[in-house]
Amino acid sequence: MTFTVDRDRTLVGNFARTGFVVHAQSWPPTGGTVVRTPDKEAYTTGEQVTLEAVPAPGYQFLRWAGKGFDTAGGAQTTVEVTENVLAVAYFTPVAQVPQYEVWTWGRNEEGQLGDGTAEQRLTPDKVPGIHDACAVE
Repeated sequence: MTFTVDRDRTLVGNFARTGFVVHAQSWPPTGGTVVRTPDKEAYTTGEQVTLEAVPAPGYQFLRWAGKGFDTAGGAQTTVEVTENVLAVAYFTPVAQVPQYEVWTWGRNEEGQLGDGTAEQRLTPDKVPGIHDACAVE
């Protein structure tokens, strides 16, 4: 818009935002990817965007975190865009082990890993004494 001002005037401009960004990433970066559908640089207010967390081999989807959407969704969630969105898909490693074995890892402050200790373990380790497991609940 162009206009000529030939005397003192008070000008007021009202601007409306026309596009928002939906930034999606995964953590750890090697844990998987996030697919946006539709995949665009900017989205309009009220537009629906589907986010799908796709785990890499050896990982599983854990949870969403971020800003601008309901983080309680499963691996696939739909976002109604009303502001800029930051979505982080968290993945966790899973142990691929032979059938009938049980492997655990984690904080273990109450001995919940079943190895007879309260030591934290950052990598999977076979639980001793279990040879014929058919399910872990």
